Amino acid sequence: MNRNLWLFFLVAFLLVANIVWRIYSHWGLITVHANPQPISQVIRSIERQGGVTIRTDFAPDTPVTMNVTRVPLGEALESLATVTDGRYRLTYVLAPQKSDIAMVLANFAAGQPLDKWKTAYVRLLPVGDAPLTPPDPRQDRWAVQPAQENTLQAYLEQGARNVSAAFLYPEEWNPPVSSAPSAGPVRKVVPKLAKLAKGQEQEVFFLTKPRQRETAGAEDEAPREFMGGGDALLQRMQAEAAKLPPAQRGAAEERIEFAKSLAGLSREERRAKLEEFLQQPGIQEQLEQRSLDHDSRMTPQQRLQRAERYAQRRQQVRNASTNQ
Repeated sequence: MNRNLWLFFLVAFLLVANIVWRIYSHWGLITVHANPQPISQVIRSIERQGGVTIRTDFAPDTPVTMNVTRVPLGEALESLATVTDGRYRLTYVLAPQKSDIAMVLANFAAGQPLDKWKTAYVRLLPVGDAPLTPPDPRQDRWAVQPAQENTLQAYLEQGARNVSAAFLYPEEWNPPVSSAPSAGPVRKVVPKLAKLAKGQEQEVFFLTKPRQRETAGAEDEAPREFMGGGDALLQRMQAEAAKLPPAQRGAAEERIEFAKSLAGLSREERRAKLEEFLQQPGIQEQLEQRSLDHDSRMTPQQRLQRAERYAQRRQQVRNASTNQ
């Protein structure tokens, strides 16, 4: 009798352990099957499964066709951005009061310009063999150093050089920060920084719809951005390289040296040198793989539209050649 009882408890334990393991192993992974669904429903599903907040300026009834199964948060957001032709970005919104944050989020969703707000962000493609889409950008490590100026904006500009997140804050709000917060994942550093600045913060993923750029190279975000010059980009590359395992830093360091070699060159010289750099076999392979990864997330309709645009461009080239 005792033997049967122990056998029962053993089977029950293994069954519970199996259920717990399945839940744990899939925790935070995203599954979406929308064929199609309104974007508002898709976003709510990702928020619920990923434990995140997403804000977008797409209309709530925008149809979305998207199919992903148990993928990391970054992959799900990359797929959503691809099928909507949009762009997503992890952003930390900081302000003196929670009401200020609520107001700017509402303005963003309504498509209104975010006047008197500024964004600190340095755009960067991955260096070396780093993945194009981080599994969870909230875990990106910020190696905080004491800022030259003990102010909030000085630390946020430092953060823009260290992690893949953006930081949105009132342009004229720059309180003192008595000491540097301890290093760690950006999602843990920012709340400490906001507390030191006697302010509030909120972590949010912005999904922005595509916009026509008025000027070449202009950003498509409404708030004015601190993009940084060559030094900021170089520091961002160096920070990313430092996060890689030593065995993977060779390619990253090679790209850093290439970036340094562009300093002082004219625009035409930089373009020529960049084109030569991109023709290297290893770089071509990485670009091709990333292009394939992007294409794999597109809907059949998007692939058809791209093929039609390509055919139109070829026809335009032929017509131009015939008229010459």
